[in-house]
Amino acid sequence: MPYIVPTGVHLYVTSWVPSEPLHGRSCRCLSFCSALPPRPIYAALCAVNVQWSEWSVALGNLEFDLFGGCISVHIGAGQLYTVWSDELESAAQAMAAATCRMQETIHAILKPTSLKPMSSAFMQELKQTDAESEDELFAVLAGEIHDPTFITPIALTFPTIAALSRLSSHSSTSSSSAASLFSDSDVMSVSAPASELSKLCVHQRHRSAM
Repeated sequence: MPYIVPTGVHLYVTSWVPSEPLHGRSCRCLSFCSALPPRPIYAALCAVNVQWSEWSVALGNLEFDLFGGCISVHIGAGQLYTVWSDELESAAQAMAAATCRMQETIHAILKPTSLKPMSSAFMQELKQTDAESEDELFAVLAGEIHDPTFITPIALTFPTIAALSRLSSHSSTSSSSAASLFSDSDVMSVSAPASELSKLCVHQRHRSAM
């Protein structure tokens, strides 16, 4: 059918002006109605054994005019609608090509790059850099750590058990003697005021008797 239709309308090509679909003789306009299509379309339908009534229902049983060249449709007294033209086709192809190139560019940007294996020389350089960094760190730590200014004395020898027992007995004897001395002094300090009081009482009785 795509071959038969262009062949059938070949007679109208000489009068078509693609940029001005409405210009020229009326024979360049293909008028469609629900009864019968234009002669080239009808011949193409008969060649492929398709009924026009099926197409007419699919087209909504509308009456319209089809203009060749810049393929346009004119329905009743309404606006002329361009369906296809060389300019539109070229613009569509250019848009599709630009979209394809843009997608390829985006895909290339977002595609993860494969990591190349590192060479042995680069690995050796990394190890050397790590070693130097560790040496610098330890040097800084060594500079911050100093010897203590005061050292606690540490006894190198310890007394035997016998010496410890003598020291403990001596300390207990000193404690008992100190306790006894404290008791005697307390008794003396308390008994002294009592004897003075008894002397005063005797002296007072003696004066009363006189």
